[in-house]
Amino acid sequence: MPEIATQIVCPNCAGKGKVPGKPCATCSGTKVTKGSYKLGVDIEQGTPENYDLVFDMEADQSPDEIPGDVIFTVQSAPHKLFTRKGNNLEMVFDLTLRESLLGFSKSFNHLDEHEVEIEEDGPIQYNQKHVMADEGMPVHHVPSEKGALTITYRIALPDRLSEEAKKKVSSVFE
Repeated sequence: MPEIATQIVCPNCAGKGKVPGKPCATCSGTKVTKGSYKLGVDIEQGTPENYDLVFDMEADQSPDEIPGDVIFTVQSAPHKLFTRKGNNLEMVFDLTLRESLLGFSKSFNHLDEHEVEIEEDGPIQYNQKHVMADEGMPVHHVPSEKGALTITYRIALPDRLSEEAKKKVSSVFE
């Protein structure tokens, strides 16, 4: 919970700057003092990037002015596996040459830690995309709806092949 540093109306003189007959000792006649308080911020699932959470009239106070607003802007931290695009997520999935030709069955943990299964029969092309509905981000204010997850396959090719390996590969194509 963030702590907000702000100026508040002086509690000793009620923002008048004076106590009977002399300047206020607490605020030195400025009518305000420094204060701080904790502000609870709840970020709902699916809150969009750069969304502003506005707390009306929670900023600096002065007896002569209406307090301003405190605004928090939501910014997601980068993730090692997923990239957010609105309600959708994207990820790159690395495959071996064998997996790309013959298919595979794998799983990974999603952001909420549930396991996602991927199965392909092959062959799979480099940069081929696989879209999984309802595996993206929750829709803001409608968490029962979710965006899609787009998986882009990347295939790791060997740097070199031995002569024996070249013969074996070549025999497959005869």
